[in-house]
Amino acid sequence: MIEDRLSKIGTHDHNTVNNVLSEIKQRNRRVNNIIIHGVTESTSENREERISHDTQVIKDIFKTCVVKSEDVSITKVVRAGAFDKEKEKRPIIATLNRPEIKAELFRNAGKLRDSSHKDVRISNDLTKMERETEKNCTSR
Repeated sequence: MIEDRLSKIGTHDHNTVNNVLSEIKQRNRRVNNIIIHGVTESTSENREERISHDTQVIKDIFKTCVVKSEDVSITKVVRAGAFDKEKEKRPIIATLNRPEIKAELFRNAGKLRDSSHKDVRISNDLTKMERETEKNCTSR
């Protein structure tokens, strides 16, 4: 149905509509994601051990931020970029089970400053367009 309507509009408008639809899809995919910066990476060569380490650190961060652990389900944990023993702190992209958990984490993130995670920073997983918009807003 949408495809039928798209075929009736001009090429420029068609590209604009496709870009908007793509942006919406990307935002929906990232709605439950957080990015965690400042977590020292495990030096293990074993990928599963590194993921287990990162998952445990994330659970500890949630505990520090007083997010009830029984409510939290971390469905995916990935480090951004390729593994390199020389790099100590690649960002972690974590996917949570519900956006409410993410909101609670952000509300209580200030508690990290007075903990062993004082160097940890948490942010939303933004699309390229959102990052560019934020950059433009802060550079003014």
